Amino acid sequence: ERGQITLPAMMRKKYSMDSSTPLIAEETPEGILLRKANLIPMKTYSEGEIQEWKKQDKILPRDKKWLK
Repeated sequence: ERGQITLPAMMRKKYSMDSSTPLIAEETPEGILLRKANLIPMKTYSEGEIQEWKKQDKILPRDKKWLK
């Protein structure tokens, strides 16, 4: 279930927020702390792409001595 809260327009403007701004809610001894979430774009790779990388990810014989 998705929870929603309403922040005063003055606060939203001050902190450059709109209705799509993701927030993190943290429980503190004083109450609930809201912070803007820093989202990092991620790409999802297919199983085929991962397997191809594994095939290409080889250690050259000359480099194996460094791994001992």
